[in-house]
Amino acid sequence: DVNKDIGIDIYTFRDYLPFGRGLKQAFIDFKDSFLLIGKALGNLFIGKGFENLGGPIALFQQSALALEYGVGTFIYLWGAISVNLGIFNLLPFPGLDGWHLLVVAIEGITKKEIPNKVKSIVSMIGMILLFVLMGVVFIKDIINFGGIIGLL
Repeated sequence: DVNKDIGIDIYTFRDYLPFGRGLKQAFIDFKDSFLLIGKALGNLFIGKGFENLGGPIALFQQSALALEYGVGTFIYLWGAISVNLGIFNLLPFPGLDGWHLLVVAIEGITKKEIPNKVKSIVSMIGMILLFVLMGVVFIKDIINFGGIIGLL
């Protein structure tokens, strides 16, 4: 069963899964989440998917909607969000942890340290871009959901 409003698969197991099957299902869910993140990011770069982008207001709304389907769906949604944030944070974009891993990998391969000034400037540009993205997403939230006053 798929809920179009919150964009996640809602499924329940009638029986408890044995440990091995449960672990296998967890890895399948992780893989699916990883692939969806990749697809969503790819769509953003080609100009698609912006309508699915949401910030804190959308997150609050979707969480409330998921809670209407039960605590299990709510927990599943937040688990998916946590995995997605972890994957997003590992992207090699300046300002994220993936950027620092990339710098360490480059320095390890080349055996040369990248000048701190270069790392700082690139990280600062990345952080500015991330803050701009946050602002755009927050403004989009306000426009989509009738303003903050309408949520109270």
